[in-house]
Amino acid sequence: MLLFEHAVNRGRESAGRTLVNSVWLWGGGVDAPRRASTSVFAKNALVVELARGCGAECLPVPEQFDALPKDEAAVWFDPVRSEDAAQKLDAIDRRWMAPVERALASGRLSALELVVAGRARTQRFMPRRSSLAQRWRSRMSPPRCSQLLAGIIAEPALP
Repeated sequence: MLLFEHAVNRGRESAGRTLVNSVWLWGGGVDAPRRASTSVFAKNALVVELARGCGAECLPVPEQFDALPKDEAAVWFDPVRSEDAAQKLDAIDRRWMAPVERALASGRLSALELVVAGRARTQRFMPRRSSLAQRWRSRMSPPRCSQLLAGIIAEPALP
């Protein structure tokens, strides 16, 4: 049924060609190695199922970075809509980005991937520890996550 209504099959039918109605998997393959060391934190059902399919531990997203039980993780935030963008992005700034910056500066954080979904695309961050010069400059005028992400919220949705 998945292939029956597919646009390619409709095109084949209108051209008088044979429809694709099954897929035959064969040839014995090998199971891909799984990365058990990374935990995925998400609420989105599709992301949860994909993580489980890859053998990753999947847990709900904590309210703030300090509640994250592991220091190596991928965190997938819910989509930020334009109606509540200012409040949500400000909360991400306070609850996640500032504590992540402190954890990186202290050397407590080893690896973290943050994904913020927008209307047309997602924005992925893999924060790294800044150099001493960059940390010094950021104290003078720190960038805010909400300013960086405002662009992806305002984009029109893909058709």
